[in-house]
Amino acid sequence: MFCFLVYWQAEVIAMTTLEATRLFEEHFLSSLSPSEKNEIYLDCFLWHAFSYEKLPCLTGQEARDAFHRVSRNEVFLFFEGTSKDTPVLKARNLTEKEIDRLREAYSQDLYVVDQSFRWAYIRTHEEGWEGLGPYFYAPGEYSCSQ
Repeated sequence: MFCFLVYWQAEVIAMTTLEATRLFEEHFLSSLSPSEKNEIYLDCFLWHAFSYEKLPCLTGQEARDAFHRVSRNEVFLFFEGTSKDTPVLKARNLTEKEIDRLREAYSQDLYVVDQSFRWAYIRTHEEGWEGLGPYFYAPGEYSCSQ
């Protein structure tokens, strides 16, 4: 995975995917009850909170547009479907083209969040199917659009 570090400004940080997942759940998914989490199989994929429309978000091109509008000076990236010990990356000025290259190389669900976990941009492995990504979520900001 880390071969891409030479192509763009990114660095490995002292946070694992397990910790990033915990922070993602704490900041974005805490409003879901344990039974809601179970019924949408959240233990399989965090993005199920959006595909099952449990949380309001933007999807498709609207999600991409929102990602382009937010500040991406420093963001965290982590993959779902990798080892929980996999380090998180910190990137600067991340572009959609760079995300595309990462997804092509690793075919994993990719989560991009700002350093304060105020917004999230998610690219799923199911993206070719209608309504299954990408997603952009900023709590309290959007209604879900499919």
